[in-house]
Amino acid sequence: MLLLLICESSCELFLSNEEADKRCKENELSVFMDKTIVINYQILRGQNVLPSYGYEVLDASRLTFKGSVRLMDCHAEEAAYKNINCSAQAGILAIGKNQYTFTLLPELPDKEFIFTFYNDLEYISVLVSMRAEFADGKVFESSEIYSNTNRLKYWTDYSGDYYTINLNATLTWKLVTP
Repeated sequence: MLLLLICESSCELFLSNEEADKRCKENELSVFMDKTIVINYQILRGQNVLPSYGYEVLDASRLTFKGSVRLMDCHAEEAAYKNINCSAQAGILAIGKNQYTFTLLPELPDKEFIFTFYNDLEYISVLVSMRAEFADGKVFESSEIYSNTNRLKYWTDYSGDYYTINLNATLTWKLVTP
């Protein structure tokens, strides 16, 4: 199964335009599907410590997530795009907790990440970074998290109209304020 998934994405590089178009046509959905994509980012206490500075991300007074969610078509080209832009008071939400899961939200006026799928070969691509602000004025920015889902035809862990993407990468951080 792993070989099939690897070949599914990397072998496409060797398809001619005609072959790729044929493959897309063969995988068109008979009924288009609207899916709400839920993106969660879990932070474990101690996982995202800024060791040189002694700061714990879960203690940030404000944690801001920025990035994008893209629907990629069967040719691996962007078909739809939404911005991620949300903030949380991590220090209050995570008091006394060893972990906390943040649900990322789109930029207003959107309330959810809803995408229409037309083809079994489509997938979702997520790119997000964080900004952690602390009560003493220190501000840190994280490296980017980049994640692609499997193609729609391989999704087995979604129910109904929702599909959840769980992110939990250990990040590198840089100080942006002195």
